[in-house]
Amino acid sequence: MRPRDFFTVGFRLLGVWMLLEALGELVSGAELQLRLIEPLRTAPLAYFFHAAIDAIVAVALLRSDIKLFWPDPDPDSAGFEVLPTKDVPSPQSDAKKQEQSGQHLR
Repeated sequence: MRPRDFFTVGFRLLGVWMLLEALGELVSGAELQLRLIEPLRTAPLAYFFHAAIDAIVAVALLRSDIKLFWPDPDPDSAGFEVLPTKDVPSPQSDAKKQEQSGQHLR
């Protein structure tokens, strides 16, 4: 795998983690709203607010285009000069040329 692929996997895993955090906040808010537990300091509405923000971040991480954070390399903009390649003959091509021209080594 390329480093970009590892970055993409990490990006998606972070999105899944944020989605699980949103679910946890939603459950905590529902428990407070249904009076299953007593609130200590945090208001029940704050849990729902945190769940909404976590869900928005999770969706953004899961659906975003990775090119915003890790652009594709462009040789022209990176200052690289693309040089033409020379045809380097291989031993097989030399043997074929000699056979075609009639110069057999014996």
